[in-house]
Amino acid sequence: MTPYYRHDRIVLFHGDCREALPHLKALYAHTMKEWLPPVDCVLTDPPYGIMKGAAFVRNGGQTVTDDSEEGWNVLVPEREWIPQALRLLRFGGYFAAFADTRRIRETENAICDWDTDDDHGKYMSLWRRFYLINPAPPPTPRPTFMSGVQECVIAWKSASGVYKREWYGGGATPNFWIGIPATRGEHSEHPAEKPLEAMTLLMNALCRPGGLVLDPFAGSGTTLRAAQLTGRRAIGIELEERYCELIARRLSQAVRSIPEQPVLFS
Repeated sequence: MTPYYRHDRIVLFHGDCREALPHLKALYAHTMKEWLPPVDCVLTDPPYGIMKGAAFVRNGGQTVTDDSEEGWNVLVPEREWIPQALRLLRFGGYFAAFADTRRIRETENAICDWDTDDDHGKYMSLWRRFYLINPAPPPTPRPTFMSGVQECVIAWKSASGVYKREWYGGGATPNFWIGIPATRGEHSEHPAEKPLEAMTLLMNALCRPGGLVLDPFAGSGTTLRAAQLTGRRAIGIELEERYCELIARRLSQAVRSIPEQPVLFS
């Protein structure tokens, strides 16, 4: 597997994260000509496995029906990627993953049941949830609730006898972001693009300044863009080449930076 995009301290790999994560140390060393440091934060939005034929209203009212058998919509079982990502996470590092309401429990179980045989004495502690709130959710052609909330499960890597948790958010920070999602705009080219402002908020709170962020499902590249804006390093993995191209275009146009926040402990 070769890098699709690389600039400064940000690298994007084209491939399946289930194949890439077990070999990421070697891939990173070969690409960046340096050892892979422990990951400070895993921040990602995996595919939800929405049923085939689901209808979406987006891009100015256009109804889109997803009939694909492959691609962004296909569920990747949590236990096929979460344990591998957690092994790369440093002690004190954060894991944050968005999940469909139906998959929240599976995500939390995969985190809590993480096999620590290779990382003796360390474990994952569920901490908080973060919410994206859309005050004007798009209508659905189906007779059901219009979904206006997306949830993100947040956990951190702890160890026996150690209870300090690092924090970079500069003080009390709301666990929600309210705004219109990126997919409502004409510029969006990915069906599940996350708002840059919300991902930047999470980045500033959960990853230390200059730290390394891992996104196993890079999608539209919003996590990598947030890392670029805030001066973090980042590794992205994306299965579909068309979205790798989107990410490469997006990052190539980017400039830094946003002021960093001090680290606090609780």
